[in-house]
Amino acid sequence: GYHGYWPDDSYAVEEHYGGDQALRDLVDQSHARGIRVVMDWVCNHVHEDHPYYLEHAADWFNEQILCKVGEDYSNFDLIPETCWFAEYLPDIRYYEPAALDAMVEDAIWWAKTYDLDGFRVDGAKHVPHSVIWNVTSRIDQEIEHNGAGGSFEFYTVGETFTFDRNLIVAYVNDHELDAQFDFPLYGTVRAAFIDDSA
Repeated sequence: GYHGYWPDDSYAVEEHYGGDQALRDLVDQSHARGIRVVMDWVCNHVHEDHPYYLEHAADWFNEQILCKVGEDYSNFDLIPETCWFAEYLPDIRYYEPAALDAMVEDAIWWAKTYDLDGFRVDGAKHVPHSVIWNVTSRIDQEIEHNGAGGSFEFYTVGETFTFDRNLIVAYVNDHELDAQFDFPLYGTVRAAFIDDSA
């Protein structure tokens, strides 16, 4: 996918975005203008051509049960941490420590290598809390240096598509995300200003 949500390489910048040097230039020029750069971190799945799946299909990935079957989207909510978004997007079995370690290492590599200022965590509700907790812990220790009195704040915002505010805020705390997108507000604004249902 040109948009980068079908990762097939843990360390390659999406070629449609210009590659490695283009990302370095974007970050440098943004920082020179006082603009922070937040990267999407796709942590729920990889593409079926990704080396992780090719080498560890049997132990790092959940059994294929699709999130959407026909017109039925219910698995997105019933089994969000284990369903596959599509047949070609293997869902990571985060209860396998080696898979968790690899994905967390990849995230930290991106943040450090490209001097990023934050992550938008794609599909936050589709991974166990331990994933976000582990990434946040590493960010605290290695990027923000909070234990040594560091003052840099790496921003993490989750994307959890739901209209259940309790689920959204369940991921926002001192050990997980700084924020989440407020999808319930979208419904309220739409009802008030578009379809006059409020």
